[in-house]
Amino acid sequence: MQRDWRNPEDYAFTQDLSPELWAWQFLRRNPEYHKDYHWFISAWHELEADYGVAPHRDFSRWKLDPRAYAPDEMTQGFCEDDRSCASPDGDRVLIECAMGAKWGFYKFPNSPDVELPDVPDKLIWRETDISLPAIAGNPEPYEMDIRLDLRLPAKQQLELIKTRLLIQKREYMARRNAWSVESLTRCLRLLDADASGDSDISLLYQNITALPDDEIQQAKQLVNGDYRLLLVAVIR
Repeated sequence: MQRDWRNPEDYAFTQDLSPELWAWQFLRRNPEYHKDYHWFISAWHELEADYGVAPHRDFSRWKLDPRAYAPDEMTQGFCEDDRSCASPDGDRVLIECAMGAKWGFYKFPNSPDVELPDVPDKLIWRETDISLPAIAGNPEPYEMDIRLDLRLPAKQQLELIKTRLLIQKREYMARRNAWSVESLTRCLRLLDADASGDSDISLLYQNITALPDDEIQQAKQLVNGDYRLLLVAVIR
């Protein structure tokens, strides 16, 4: 369904979205996911034409076909768990498993044309792995550079850091007002406006205090990977 980003009624469905479907709304707008899905589904249909459709497909021949496996450049960063769905030699990953590992879901990949896949029948997200990357240079507003004095007792410093972290996180979330339904919905409309080639987004910011540049940046981040954070966030 093609939605008119200028019409708020076209986005009324977002009021009832679960975190799983919020994450999907941003992933399905990712151009690289579109490209990967087109590659995947084309290969899948070719394999089905040659070896049959489940449950009657000839998987013994299917798994010998190079088209059944993802290219090395797609799977280089996969961990051992990601390679659990691999060829007998463990060097190649089946295309359906590669899609899930790269984009963060289980089940068969959904077409980006599917707006609201059934959860959990058609869409199950993997657990989100939140790591702590090293901060180089000046931290971003959503980062906190933590330093310890090795000359002082560690326990007391860790308690102070914990308190500081909680306070700074509350201040940041209050200031940014992240993950509200209204803000996320505007992010979707911004992405759809950009996809349509329309740059006049002023109507989205009438009588509200949000800054367009901030939400444009947020929308880009959500599309390019931060959609997984929606699975563990409070959306109000």
